[in-house]
Amino acid sequence: MASPDELPIASESIDALILPHIIEFETNKHQILREVERILKPEGRLFILGFNPWSPHGIIQYLPRRSSFWSVSFVSRYRLLDWLSLLKFDAEFNAAFNISASRVLSKPTTAWARARAGLSFGYAIKAVKRRYALIPLEPRWISVTSLAAGHMFENYNRPVTSA
Repeated sequence: MASPDELPIASESIDALILPHIIEFETNKHQILREVERILKPEGRLFILGFNPWSPHGIIQYLPRRSSFWSVSFVSRYRLLDWLSLLKFDAEFNAAFNISASRVLSKPTTAWARARAGLSFGYAIKAVKRRYALIPLEPRWISVTSLAAGHMFENYNRPVTSA
């Protein structure tokens, strides 16, 4: 057993990782995503399932209620996509689904499908960890003599004579 924000797994050792509703129930969401980034290999795949906070079921979390034994904090897919882009993941919204498994919207393209996906019960995000290699470029220096025009400094030290 381990805490999800301190996994006892070697860095860059996992090819694929699935996070089914982990983000919603943890308090340190950013640290979990940093741990995921640490343990995934370059070009590793990440699949996240989450509850939609703007669905009719998600809005219930904002209603006042008695304290419960678990706290939930839903994260919208837009915010999660933004967090993943900061960690240099190529992430995309992959599917929206309702409680019934027969209603899965895979990559909605029309306005009606996007509206239905915005009110869906949950979402799926697919992300790929990218590793960008920096290529050092040799600086191209300009010589100082080429900056000064012609004979500009030749007559600088000569005394000025009046006519």
